[in-house]
Amino acid sequence: MIFTPNRLFRQVSLVIPNLPAAALLNLENSTMRGRETYFIARPFLRILICLFRLFPKSFVESLWWTVQWQPGLLGAGLRYAFASRLCNAVGDNVLFNQGIFAKNWAGITIGNNVTIQQNAYLDGEGGITIGNDTSIAHAVSILSFEHTWGDSTRPIKDNPRSTAPVIIGNDVWIGCGVRILSGTTIGDRTVVAAGAVVVKGSIGGAIYGGVPARKISTFSNAQSTPASPVILEHSANFQQ
Repeated sequence: MIFTPNRLFRQVSLVIPNLPAAALLNLENSTMRGRETYFIARPFLRILICLFRLFPKSFVESLWWTVQWQPGLLGAGLRYAFASRLCNAVGDNVLFNQGIFAKNWAGITIGNNVTIQQNAYLDGEGGITIGNDTSIAHAVSILSFEHTWGDSTRPIKDNPRSTAPVIIGNDVWIGCGVRILSGTTIGDRTVVAAGAVVVKGSIGGAIYGGVPARKISTFSNAQSTPASPVILEHSANFQQ
């Protein structure tokens, strides 16, 4: 039998009492918020995650491409189940939008009520921790390793790589196209403006932007300035 997301979805739904595939598919047309939809679908997701645990992580990871671009709530649910099997830990109500690329999944830990939007890239080689209520916009890169160049007898690409964890706190908003490099800590209630590059060290509790990222405003100042220069991006299709 050829594996397809729709076939797997319908087969697994048969083992969930009073929750047929048709009812789950009808959620596509629902006007409910993401959290409400998640908690309705959670029984199905838990069964699916348990089934994935029967298979080696390497096998599940090899099938990521089958759900990577799957649209709608069906795709979001399947990606959540896949990621829950592959990551160190994934909390409740986490949206993995289309086109996400990830490596070293086992080094990634994600809290509750998190959104990761289209075309984000995560590499958990050195460890990535994402706290609760955090939004990561499209085309964000989070890297927990970096190349070294100390050995001049070898090409830079052949020099050893160094790793350091990336820690993103609670209630953080990462704008589109942000680059977060290894050894970075972003504290609670922080905004990182679109296109910023966050390098080693700790930031938090304010609005940051630029290359490298620096504090450009406090929340009190930004709220009192209607024409704030900070431009952020967040998909309106999956509001939490």
